[in-house]
Amino acid sequence: MEATLPRTEVSSVALLLGPMEIENGDPVWLELNTPDVHAAMNFYSHVFGWRFGQRSTGNFVGYAANELPVASFTQIEDADVDWRVYFQVPDVPETTAAVAVSRGRILRSPARVEGLGHLAVIEDPTGAVFALSEASEISGFVLGTGHGQPAWFEVVSNCFQISLSFYHDVLGWNYHFVDDDGIMTLEQSEDDYFATNGPTASASAGVVDGMRELIDDELPHWRSYFAVSDIDEAVAAVSEAGGTTRGEVTRGILGRQVSVTDPQGGRFVLLEADTQE
Repeated sequence: MEATLPRTEVSSVALLLGPMEIENGDPVWLELNTPDVHAAMNFYSHVFGWRFGQRSTGNFVGYAANELPVASFTQIEDADVDWRVYFQVPDVPETTAAVAVSRGRILRSPARVEGLGHLAVIEDPTGAVFALSEASEISGFVLGTGHGQPAWFEVVSNCFQISLSFYHDVLGWNYHFVDDDGIMTLEQSEDDYFATNGPTASASAGVVDGMRELIDDELPHWRSYFAVSDIDEAVAAVSEAGGTTRGEVTRGILGRQVSVTDPQGGRFVLLEADTQE
């Protein structure tokens, strides 16, 4: 009978978020595509205290209370509201070539866009959409846990193994796996439902087994987390500004969290994080 080798425990606390340097393969920017930019700005200003400035391109950039840039807001018509995550890569055309080999789809071929640099829009093999941007051409956000800052990103997948392979091949991710008990290890097991793109102190994003989380006809997608100093106050602000929460506040491996939908339909997660600061 073959012996079962013990797994190597890396951490009994899966993730402690805090400020970090963005490297290739990490999220670097966010863009909210919405049919009503001004209504969206009012909502996010009320919930997070963001202020906004307008670029020469016509879109707007939101800044957190610490004056760090967070995201651009772009007016769209006749399309789904979308919080689009951009990932830093050294070479967009080269990475796009890897997408095709790895069974992804290129929704927007590599091109230069004013204010965002050389970018491409990608659909992974499960249908989740994200974007690529070159490291030298975009001044991105700062990941952290200050109120209103982007704190974490994850793709909710309906095929965990396919997503793991795709993001390893395209973004160079090397995984740490998290089981139901919140234990982070280097080896994958059948009980793992969550994988991060690095160890506790340097992980910025992950892959979630969405078979547990996708509701009804919900499709695979990228999910963005924004930090708040007090999640109960933030939930009240969401309601005051016309947004809705999807379920109750729960405690996850990142901290206290709740899913939110803004008045135009944009989805994100509020997070009162367990921090390493």
